Amino acid sequence: QVPTGGITADAIDATLVADDAIRQEHVDAHAFQVTLGSNDTISNDTYTKLDFGTEVVDTGSAFASGKFTVPSNENGLYMFTCSIVTDSDSNSNLTSGAAQFRKNGSTQSVGGVETIFSSNPVRYATVTSTMIISLVATDFIEVFAHIKSEDSSGGRVLSGSSFGGLKLAGA
Repeated sequence: QVPTGGITADAIDATLVADDAIRQEHVDAHAFQVTLGSNDTISNDTYTKLDFGTEVVDTGSAFASGKFTVPSNENGLYMFTCSIVTDSDSNSNLTSGAAQFRKNGSTQSVGGVETIFSSNPVRYATVTSTMIISLVATDFIEVFAHIKSEDSSGGRVLSGSSFGGLKLAGA
């Protein structure tokens, strides 16, 4: 007989059921990864919504129309990441590249990063950002990019740039 320290078989069964429920919650958690299927043109010094159209994974079917939308009854803490490659279309022309997360169509950033090369312009720059945010059902997150070029011609965000996210915990 295995010593149980006074724990009953019913208590062990209840613990296993709860453990299975926790594991299932993580299996059912929403996660997605999308990429740009082609280059997105960006006007100079203008934030532009990126059209991520190639789904790599979308476990909860919550990514559509270039944005992630929190499904009903899925309030919680979410983590998002993006990695974009900015290109000024010519050498020594890119003076800054930026990525922003925006919530619910706002013009205000809820997270992001900008890299500035004004004293030494480059052609390409990879801009990567991660954020953790509390969201409720129907909230949505989009990614915007910004390019500033020395000759004011703008540039593009290259295909293969990515946007992803996952639910970390419930409400």
